[in-house]
Amino acid sequence: MRNSNIDYELCDMGKWNKILNKIKDKKVVIFGAGSNARDLLDLLECEISYFIDNDNEKVGKIINNIAIKNPEVLKYETEEVHVLVVGYFYDEMINQLFKFNLGKNIHIYNIYNIFAHTLNKISFSNRGEDLIKFFQTVPYNTIINSTFSKEKISILISNFSFSSSPFYLMTIAVMLKVRGTNVEIIWDDLEGLDELYYNHDNMTSTQNQVIGKILNYINERFNIHIIKVSESDLEDLDDNDIRELKKLSKANTISKCRKVFLDKECEEYEKKCFEILEYSLKKVKNLFKKYKIEKIISFTGIHKKTGLYTWGAKEYNIQVFSYDASTSNMILTTEGIATHYKHIEKIVMENKLDDILSKKFINFTEENFNKRLLSDNDMDSYVYQKISYNEKNNNYEYDIIIPLNICYDGAALGFDSIFDSIGDWLIETIKYILENTSAKIAVRQHPAERFLATGEDIKKQLENNFSNNPRFTYISSDDEINTYNLIRSAKLVLPHTSTIGIESALLNKPVIMATSAYYSNMSFVKKAKSKEEYFLLIKNTLNGNVKKICNESLNQAKLSYGLMMLTSIQTKFTDINMNSWVCESFENLLKSKNIKDILNIFESGDPIGIYKTENKFIN
Repeated sequence: MRNSNIDYELCDMGKWNKILNKIKDKKVVIFGAGSNARDLLDLLECEISYFIDNDNEKVGKIINNIAIKNPEVLKYETEEVHVLVVGYFYDEMINQLFKFNLGKNIHIYNIYNIFAHTLNKISFSNRGEDLIKFFQTVPYNTIINSTFSKEKISILISNFSFSSSPFYLMTIAVMLKVRGTNVEIIWDDLEGLDELYYNHDNMTSTQNQVIGKILNYINERFNIHIIKVSESDLEDLDDNDIRELKKLSKANTISKCRKVFLDKECEEYEKKCFEILEYSLKKVKNLFKKYKIEKIISFTGIHKKTGLYTWGAKEYNIQVFSYDASTSNMILTTEGIATHYKHIEKIVMENKLDDILSKKFINFTEENFNKRLLSDNDMDSYVYQKISYNEKNNNYEYDIIIPLNICYDGAALGFDSIFDSIGDWLIETIKYILENTSAKIAVRQHPAERFLATGEDIKKQLENNFSNNPRFTYISSDDEINTYNLIRSAKLVLPHTSTIGIESALLNKPVIMATSAYYSNMSFVKKAKSKEEYFLLIKNTLNGNVKKICNESLNQAKLSYGLMMLTSIQTKFTDINMNSWVCESFENLLKSKNIKDILNIFESGDPIGIYKTENKFIN
């Protein structure tokens, strides 16, 4: 029986009916226990035995009286089971199941593509209604009219692939307003990117209908001014703008395709992405020219159109805050792109900490770095090494280690570099080393990629180019090798942007950078200004022309490491958890110290505030 609230035109019902015929009266399991799973129960016309999910915080809980279990339970199933994969990262999820070597009794179906558009529409609309009800819990006598004694904060609202980020940022705007802060909302209502992302029409307009309804309510109820980007004029772009657009188009494409070496389909995506961003930037530049913007808050600061605002703000020296979040913590920066951690550079290079606080961070590193080295598979500490570090293991004979980021992660994208792309950096650097030195080189895949089933494009490209050379080795995430043991045995480390560059310095290894990461201008690494200088630094280091890291530089590395390890804010108040906090009262949430700490950072603009949040040791 059809649900009248569901837009079946957005579903591929032909494909679904074929699957339904196969699974009828069989044991059915859903892989993915997020919001899609809840909404999917209204669509499916079959009984579900249980959910499986990789998020340990969900395992053991229930959805509509249906248990959530770990995916590994499938290894022990003896009867016929049909697994319906509903997550956005369905390729990785399916690959994960294939790696289990499950029996022929387990049948796997990707149904995300069948229902994705209608699920997104249902869920987004429901969350929008929930947010209005949440705002209705704000007592009228708690609203404080802005005194304009603080800098105005502009909050960027934009559709973001049906995520809860616009709803979260609307909530931040209202909370700041109620606290007495002068707030306005910039609504990027321009179309294009989500249509390209989903390869489907009307994706932006579908979200904008919901966003517009809530913004009208916010404007009327809380007197928050709304600026629509679509009403801006078109500004001319210069050469610097075009360079930035190319960088942002590349970053968005790598993020979407989850690969560095792009095939024709991804190259076409990049081209279309550039065209859409080019039009949007003309509007964004006019916006910054037309309005006096003092601070701006956005989601990630690089993905989709948010990178345009990070770029546009530079010309006017406008402070950009951005965040990224999981279910239990938030990365928040006061200096641009969330996952670039530029607030750490600001704190260290501008000596923002007094001697007592600096010593606390250095002590933290001295107490915790070795513990991290000796950890393996500690997901909570972001340690993904398959085997433990062994101080006595010096058996590796690689002169140079290139430890890779997860290259489609925001922490690897959008940086200024002396190379045009991550791929160019790898190919040109390895080629130079093999042709101009006698060094042995190992490229180490990020160990976490064994859980993600990605990175094959890099492995394939590098092995195609260099596998015939015995001095080149590619070490995959599945190999039983500890990255820190590789580094300890090496003469030189060439990171992209990863914190492993700092860790290498702490292991007293020379580090040379081609990219403007948050620590690349610090004294414990060498940052090249050109390819020629980069290659010369590599050659000189291999020839022994390197000084031991002095104590002052080592302390700078320890300080940077401590700041990095403690930069996450522990909080359940994130966009991903919207279904939970939206059920609470606005007034109670606003009283939470955890949330007050986050709002204080936006109001003060002080990066030190990130380290004064609840449960941080410097309180």
